[in-house]
Amino acid sequence: MIYLFYGEDTFSLRKQIDKLREETLPLEARDFNFARFDASNSSFNLDDLINAAESYPFLSEKRLVLVNDVLAKFGKSSDSESPKPTSRGGKKTVQPTATTPKERFLNFLGNMPETTVLVMAESKTGKSDAIFKAVEKLAKVIEFKPLEGMSLEKWISDHAKENKIKIHPAAVTLVAQYMGNDLWRIDNELQKLAAYAGENQTVTAEMVEKLSVSVTDTPIYKLTEALGQKNLNVALTQLNRMRSETTLARPSFTRYVFSSICKQVFELVQVRELDVQRRSPAEIATQFKIHPYRAEIILKLSRNFTPNRLDDLYNRLTELDYADKKGRADLSTQLDLLLCEFCAR
Repeated sequence: MIYLFYGEDTFSLRKQIDKLREETLPLEARDFNFARFDASNSSFNLDDLINAAESYPFLSEKRLVLVNDVLAKFGKSSDSESPKPTSRGGKKTVQPTATTPKERFLNFLGNMPETTVLVMAESKTGKSDAIFKAVEKLAKVIEFKPLEGMSLEKWISDHAKENKIKIHPAAVTLVAQYMGNDLWRIDNELQKLAAYAGENQTVTAEMVEKLSVSVTDTPIYKLTEALGQKNLNVALTQLNRMRSETTLARPSFTRYVFSSICKQVFELVQVRELDVQRRSPAEIATQFKIHPYRAEIILKLSRNFTPNRLDDLYNRLTELDYADKKGRADLSTQLDLLLCEFCAR
């Protein structure tokens, strides 16, 4: 079985991997039959991945192999004609002539042992990429989209219940307002609030107001605000703050920051257009299915940019995203240069 997990909601993506691991492998044999690879690492070797996937399980019916960002790696090679998946005896395969790493990888996917469950977790693949289109014919594809509005509040309530945390509905709404849809941050915040409330006590809105940091105080908000104000010192300070606080590996962290900036700027472009039409925060919130509080925050942030600067920034991010996916740019370096470029204008 082959899975392709991708999307901006990395918290849910990782939780799904953990769940799949628990369901697939018995506890006593879990360590023997699980292998993890990071294709963004310079030491990644395709042969090691293939050998791990083709190894027979020990004390278990299945093996589970996880590989991060493998499509991003092989998608950087030429998008010319790739081997086409075919069917042989009811099993999907690809043509055996495999000369490039991408072709070898696709050929390997087409001939996966039935005893192996392969999970590809992608942080920056796109549906339009040629390798994505080839792989989705062989894999079960699941996209993890960011939660918004009532879906986000329901997730907070359900997640609190799963962790035996009692929380008042008004507190749920405030957590969503303050934290945005960063589920990693929300998870940490709920644990902090529960510890403050005490065992078997209910987290209240007053506790959230007292302990939680508003989304306007987060590094990504301050970084975007600094871009609008052309304050390079603050922008770099916030970027370095995120680098010092993250537990992600450098490639994943860089992509996370870049994706966060892209998402923030895309929201600003949309909101700015409605602001020009003199739409109220309530109308903006309704159109984008977000909380009115968040609509006010985005509206305020958008007014730090002139329409032309905002369009230029959006176009620059789009170009950089394309270059990164094609392997034509070092995203970490380009991110620093982007801050310098737009703060100097």
